[in-house]
Amino acid sequence: MSKQVEREFKKGRELQKEGKKKEAFKIYYEILEEYPDNLEVNYYLALGYYLPIELNGLLIENTQDAKNAIRVIQKMYDVCPFYNIQVHLYAARLSYLLENFDDAIKFATVIVENPDLIKKSTYVEEAEMIIKKSNFYQKILSNPVKFDPKPVVGISTHHDEYLATISPDDEYFYFTRRKTIKMQEAYFQENYVDREYFSYSKRNKNGDFEVGEPMPYPFNQDGNNEGSPTVNLRNDFLIFVKVTNVKINNQNYPNYDLYYSELIGGEWTEPANLGDSVNRIDSWESQPSLSSNGQLLFFASDRPGGFGGSDIWYTERGDDGKWRKPKNVGPMINTSRNERSPFLHTDSKTLYFSSAGHDGMGGMDIFYSKLGEKGWQKPVNIGYPINTEMDEVDFFVNLKGDIAYFSSNHIDGKDWNIYQFELHEEARPRNMLLIKGEIKDVEGDKIEAIVQIRDTASNIIAETKVNEYSGKYAIAAEIKKDGQEELILNVKNEGYAYDTRLITVEEIEKRIVTDDIDIEKIEKGKSYNLNNIYFATNKWDLTAKSRAIIDLFVEFLEDNPTIKVEIQGHTDDIGTEEDNQILSEKRAESVYRYIIEKKVSPQRLRYKGYGELMPIVPNSTEEGRAKNRRTVFLILDN
Repeated sequence: MSKQVEREFKKGRELQKEGKKKEAFKIYYEILEEYPDNLEVNYYLALGYYLPIELNGLLIENTQDAKNAIRVIQKMYDVCPFYNIQVHLYAARLSYLLENFDDAIKFATVIVENPDLIKKSTYVEEAEMIIKKSNFYQKILSNPVKFDPKPVVGISTHHDEYLATISPDDEYFYFTRRKTIKMQEAYFQENYVDREYFSYSKRNKNGDFEVGEPMPYPFNQDGNNEGSPTVNLRNDFLIFVKVTNVKINNQNYPNYDLYYSELIGGEWTEPANLGDSVNRIDSWESQPSLSSNGQLLFFASDRPGGFGGSDIWYTERGDDGKWRKPKNVGPMINTSRNERSPFLHTDSKTLYFSSAGHDGMGGMDIFYSKLGEKGWQKPVNIGYPINTEMDEVDFFVNLKGDIAYFSSNHIDGKDWNIYQFELHEEARPRNMLLIKGEIKDVEGDKIEAIVQIRDTASNIIAETKVNEYSGKYAIAAEIKKDGQEELILNVKNEGYAYDTRLITVEEIEKRIVTDDIDIEKIEKGKSYNLNNIYFATNKWDLTAKSRAIIDLFVEFLEDNPTIKVEIQGHTDDIGTEEDNQILSEKRAESVYRYIIEKKVSPQRLRYKGYGELMPIVPNSTEEGRAKNRRTVFLILDN
């Protein structure tokens, strides 16, 4: 440049220092008309556009200034990529903020590939982070997932609703509702306060949830906030959060602890603290989630020993019923920032949670992780537009895995509501079946028993105990996505007869099956059905399904070694009496011989066919004839 132009440039810099940006820019642009490739002039022009944005906390109020800064830096790059190389970080920052991710990656790459020319190592680290985040945003924004949230009908009102969960059987919704209530009235004055109510709702006959109401006594009694629950498969055991005041160094602090309550005789027991092994006075424990077998409890806590902020922890229940010292879920899930709202699906192998530490859209995003052979796998962002720059929290999924729920106050910009939407396939848990019901003896008395789900090879898939107070049971098992075969529901109880039934594919496809069962005591001279022993028409060969049922009868005989039985075959009245007699005898013999093959002593068994002579109902209908075609065992001695 000529000396006169250099003097003008110096004048422009002085004006720029004085904050006279407009006058300085006029001089710079006049110089660049003559010397468009002058790097120094372009550099100060770029700073003039960029520095006010940086001083404003990188909050871009004028996008044109940001675009001008990027344009000038691009010009410098075209002339000489290594002149004042840190300006490329400025362009990377601005491009990233403008969501021009290709440009952000391009400018940041200049920094990363030339670390020796960078004075501050933090610049290289920042550039690497910009590249990482830009790649993430490009991928997630270009692959939006299905998302059409709707408020949950009935539950979502003009009040605030949040901190919710749905029962595994899809029948109950538990949540917190905040209402403004009038406390007292004075002359020309009313006093209103916000009050939180731990609430529940039941699904009605139309399939919608009722508006809901506060949980009954002993909940919502002492003015302390309660809620954020998790419930077991039977809907008779709750773990929830209760806030109490504690005094530390003569100051009162709210203390968030986990409590439990059981439903006994139709009433909830007084809430009890989960104990010092789980709760701490110097930290908060919240947002519990119980495994389907009731032996694992996940929760969020800011207790010491974590990776930073609040982490996700879990505790195991011992054989004595007490919860053990919690363990951190680990660095695959937890980060140096906050992780909250854990939800362990009924499959006990899919964990959903909110995190501010994993790659996300901003704020707290929802992630999911699958349990592999070596532990929890790398979390996956559930996707855009489910996740936004806001906080996404309180996420949970129904048993079928097709409907997800979450709490939000930024979808409609008003109240907190609970929303539901169809969850995309990739984020769904494993396929699960839930069987529930009540077990009692024929006199109607509640009994203790063990309920099992087995496959047709008699392998135990799941097992649970019946509630001793209510006689209710609920049991969950994983099923195949395709090609699922029938399953067997087996009830075992000392002193009671064998009771097994087949769960058909049609029932399994419903995912939630209700099966109330009456079982009978073992009595000499009494006969009991061997349910689901099937034969082809006029055949006596045992099917694979029938053999699986008989295997469990063999197990019953092994558990009761003094019992002697007669295997009886019965038919309907279709065909001749003679043919039916022969057929029933051959079928009874087939069952008998199969049991003998299983090493049961022949001294304990005999068989006999009764043909059509002993119907239990009239043969006038197909339903009646089906009931009369049966295999029975008679107790000869016990």
